[in-house]
Amino acid sequence: MTLASACGDVYADPDGDPPDAPVVVVDAGTGAVSINDPLVSCPADRPRENSACPAPGSVCEYGTSADRQCNAVLSCIGAMSAARAWTARPNEACFSSICPVATDIAAIDGKPCTLDTDGGPVTDNDEAVCSMTDGVCACSTGPDGATKHERRWVCVRPEPVCPTNRPRLGASCMGNLWCDYGSCAFKRGLLMECSNGGVWVAGGAPCE
Repeated sequence: MTLASACGDVYADPDGDPPDAPVVVVDAGTGAVSINDPLVSCPADRPRENSACPAPGSVCEYGTSADRQCNAVLSCIGAMSAARAWTARPNEACFSSICPVATDIAAIDGKPCTLDTDGGPVTDNDEAVCSMTDGVCACSTGPDGATKHERRWVCVRPEPVCPTNRPRLGASCMGNLWCDYGSCAFKRGLLMECSNGGVWVAGGAPCE
């Protein structure tokens, strides 16, 4: 069995199992363990909290920001044989107000940046993640303490086969794709996986 983790979710994929085999999902934020058989794409409209949900382990994201912390994220918590409901995940601070509009990566990559906190304290964990016309950029001090640098724009272009802007968690997709949106470049970056019945989920891979 192989394990992969990314930003709160841990996915266990038994080696050699067929593509439609159940997937075990452990939600690190709530501690809930559930079985997907398989995941389903999310409703077009955001569900109400505590309303019934169809597939335990499903994670649905609603919003327009490249930063998951700036969007509404709901998890389907429960077991297949018991009551299950949509539960909202807590968000960290959102800094989308500093995101440039209709700008390409070349215009800001590597340049210094600051976060707008209305006078509040800023820590190295705080980041702004922004959609660009050709990828994603973050106002970041690096992915971790070992690679800390001065706060600047760090940018990533996804592979040509991937969407330019990060897909939302739970959105429908086709094929088998791994699309990187800064998972090893900054703290709030994500590696998105299209699999398990055609749904985008947060994947995981070791950083070199």
